[in-house]
Parts: sequence; structure tokens; C-alpha cells
Amino acid sequence: MSDEQKLTEEDREKIQRLLESGTLENVTLALSLIEETAGQEDIADIFTMNVIVELICLNGPESVEVMVMAGQFIRRCPETWKRFSEAVVGPDVLTSQKYQVISESTDQIISIAWPVWRDYPDSRETDEMLMADYRQFTLISAAAAARIAPDEDYGLFLDGLTELSDAAAESIGNNDWIMDAGGGCLSLNGLTVLSDAAAESLSKHKGELALNGLTQLSATAAQHLAKHPNLTINLDSLPASAAQILRNAEETDEALENLDAMNIDSNLSTEILTVEVADVFVTGEIYMDLRRFKTIENSAATILSKHVGDLWLNGLTELTDAAAKSLGKHKYALDLDGLTDLSDAAADGLSNHEGGYIKLGGLTELSDASAESLSKHKGNLCLLGVIKLSDAAAQSLANKEPKLTSWHINLDNLPASAAKILRDAGHGV
Repeated sequence: MSDEQKLTEEDREKIQRLLESGTLENVTLALSLIEETAGQEDIADIFTMNVIVELICLNGPESVEVMVMAGQFIRRCPETWKRFSEAVVGPDVLTSQKYQVISESTDQIISIAWPVWRDYPDSRETDEMLMADYRQFTLISAAAAARIAPDEDYGLFLDGLTELSDAAAESIGNNDWIMDAGGGCLSLNGLTVLSDAAAESLSKHKGELALNGLTQLSATAAQHLAKHPNLTINLDSLPASAAQILRNAEETDEALENLDAMNIDSNLSTEILTVEVADVFVTGEIYMDLRRFKTIENSAATILSKHVGDLWLNGLTELTDAAAKSLGKHKYALDLDGLTDLSDAAADGLSNHEGGYIKLGGLTELSDASAESLSKHKGNLCLLGVIKLSDAAAQSLANKEPKLTSWHINLDNLPASAAKILRDAGHGV
């Protein structure tokens, strides 16, 4: 084993997941991979505090042997050995053993103190004194996360946690005591970052989920959390892309509540833009973000064609010929960037559009017939995603007015002959 790194980031993450799994079989496999392929720098990256905590919490007859194997690697790296020493003696790691002690102590306190406090059943101060306090812990093992039970009235407050491994998050996701709606609030306000896998696990929680400390969150993780029915989070502290995803989810939930109050069958859960939703949108009674819908009813397209204002329908992944014909009568800008396929008849229907621009940036190819139809469109036409275009199709688009600028089509992505035809006609500039 050398001092230099030998593993790719993907390999290191795979080994970490094996070590965090909490199973002797996976941990043994991970240690074998380290022995065969890892350098000293790899060891420093692999043995994070979370990984070390999971190793310490291993149970089973072979766990001592596994720990000895792990110790041989850990001692070779001073930084990793320091982490190990802190984890072993540190009071801030919540292990299953510590949870057992706290749980038993809390039960004893309740049995002794309850006769004194039973005359104050509605006192929140009394309830809080009877609750186990986990706020001093900054890390939690997967084993402890699998066993820990929330207070039946107030939930589980783990705001001291500054890290949450994927394995611990998965254990929380599989912990019926926590995930049940009756478990109340799950508060993790001390976390500043949450992985995609951890977000997916936590999204299954049915009570209130508090993540107000997050400052790092990917778009994928935000998509997972957007499914949570009762999320408390500070959007202003998040990256713009993640915040927008969660903000859109909030607006959709609010719109759904308003529609329910009006006794309208919204079909929001099925992602179908219905006649009822189109009616409400056009009348302006409720703000509705139409970008969340993936399909649209033909009659709904007819209603939306009369809308005074731009239509952002870039969530649509399907568009019937009839719906395209209706939307072609719309008098304002039309965003259909979500479409990856367009029939010749649909292209013909959209060609009658006279309301500014049409965005079809999701299309990667255009048939000769579709190109001929869209060349008749009187406004700006966005075809930035197109990479397959015949010379005949290019010849049709060459006749289009106004011209396709570099904001509308990327000639560098087209076949050379098609790009030349368009370039010679003054397009793509």
C-alpha cells in the first residue's frame, strides 16, 4: 500500500457505503478492497467519523476480528487515528448502547416522577422534563437510528447532529416509530448538508420534518424532499436550483388546497392538466404553475389557447395533434421545451402560432415535413436541442422569417451539410 491515492472518487464512495452498512459481510468486503487497492490518502478520505462510528457499533462474534483489521489501516494514518480516538471516547456520538442507557434512564425517571407530576397532565414543561434529551449528540450510528423512538406527543429532536450518514438516514427511513405520522416532528436543524440518498430516505417521513440548517442541497435531493407532506426548511439558505424546486412544490400544494376548497377535481397528483385546472388558471382565481404538468387534455388546451399571456408548459412530455392545433391559436409566447418528440401533424398545428416565440428546445431531431411546417411560423422558433437534420429539412428552415439566431439553433451540433445550408441563408448568427 503506497502513500498516494489509487482509488477513484466513485470507488471510495462505494467502499464507504459498505463500511457504513453495519453488516459484517459488507465491512469485511470493504476492508479487503482497501487492502488490495487503497493508498494512505485514500484511507484518510474513506475513514470519516461516520464510518468509524459504524465500525465501533458493529455487533456479532466476528466484530472484534473485523475491528482489528480496520485498526491496522486506521493506525497508518495519523489523521484517521485521531478521529478513531475521538469516536471511541467522545461523548457526542449516539450509539445503540448509549441509546439503551438513555431510554432505560428515562423510563426510570418517569416511573418515579410521574406520581408527583400526574396532577399537571397538560403542562408542556412537565412533558419536556419527561422527554429523553439527545441534543448533545453530533453523530448517530445506523444501529442507534434503527432503534431510537420519538416522544409520542412531540417527536424526536436531534438538532445536535452535524452529520447524517446515508446508512443512518436509511435506518431512520426504516424505523416505523419515527416514520409513522404519530411520531410527530423529526427535527434535524443542525445539519448543513444532506446527500441525495439521505434526502430520499427522510422524504418518507410522514410527520413534520425540520431541516432549517441546510445550506447545501442538490437538485436531486430537493426533488426527493419536495415529496414530503410537511417540510420545514429555510429556502433562502439553499442553492437557487434546490430552493426553486421546493418553492414550486409549496406553490403547487397551496394551489391544490385552494382547488380542494372550491370542490374542484384537480388531478394534480396524476400530473394531468385538466379542463378544471385550465378554467381556474385562465380566470386567474388561483395562481397555478403549469410547468408541473406532464400531459394535457385536448379540451384543456382549447381553453388555454384563449389565455391572455405567455404559457409556460415546459413540463409537458406529450402533446396530441389536437392539443397542438389548439395551442397554435394562442396569441402569446409558448414554451414547450419539455417535448422530446413531435408528430408532423402537431408541428403543422403549431405552425399557425402567431404569438411571439415557440420554444421546442427539447427536440433532438426534426422530420422534413415538420421542418417545412415550422418554417411557416411567424415568430421566433427555438430549436436549440436539434442535432439531427436532413438537408431537405434544413432547406425548409432556411426560408424561415425571422431568422434563427444562435439563441435559437446551434449550427455546430448539426450535420455539416445542413449547417452550411442554414449558415448560407443567414441563420445561426
